[in-house]
Amino acid sequence: QQEESRFVYKVTYEKGDKLRFISHKELSALIYTILRKSSLPIYHTEGYNRHPKISFGPPLSLGMAGKGEIFSFSMLEIINEKEIREKLDVNLPQDFFLKEVVYMGSSYKMRLTGEHIRIISNDKSIDWQKIYNFQEVKFYSERKNREIFLNEYFVEVKMFSNGVDIFKKIGLNIFELLERAFFYSQDQIGTFYIERIELY
Repeated sequence: QQEESRFVYKVTYEKGDKLRFISHKELSALIYTILRKSSLPIYHTEGYNRHPKISFGPPLSLGMAGKGEIFSFSMLEIINEKEIREKLDVNLPQDFFLKEVVYMGSSYKMRLTGEHIRIISNDKSIDWQKIYNFQEVKFYSERKNREIFLNEYFVEVKMFSNGVDIFKKIGLNIFELLERAFFYSQDQIGTFYIERIELY
């Protein structure tokens, strides 16, 4: 296909509670299936193993829900967003909700740098102040194999009665942070409900 025959649509969706423990690979396969079943004129890559042209936002850590997750896909023609949404809605699994479909032109590239993460718990003994005071925190990340200063990644933390909102650069596994940077126990982390509210 010629480059100009590609029309890119951005989809914002919610990955709900029942999908928290499916992997990014499983979620990607799920989205491929939703698109294949939609009967929309999807643009496919060229070559021997052709597949729908899809770009995914940064993956959620296993165990997280997502309120404003994003993927984009290309089509061979321009179709009304409402019609696209209706055709995709038919094949959505439980706890997967489409929030918005937007036409982005023919050369859209996903450029996401930040995320808003919310952590809540009904355990009254949780000390959220540890996260709120992130400026002085550093820890050794086994995943990145280096010492991390949290003020390189964290932009702002807002504390409320039973949790925190974290605004940070994309990167760093939230579960590694909770355990290795803030020293919450596994029992405490087990009471946390963690979701990504927005990508930006």
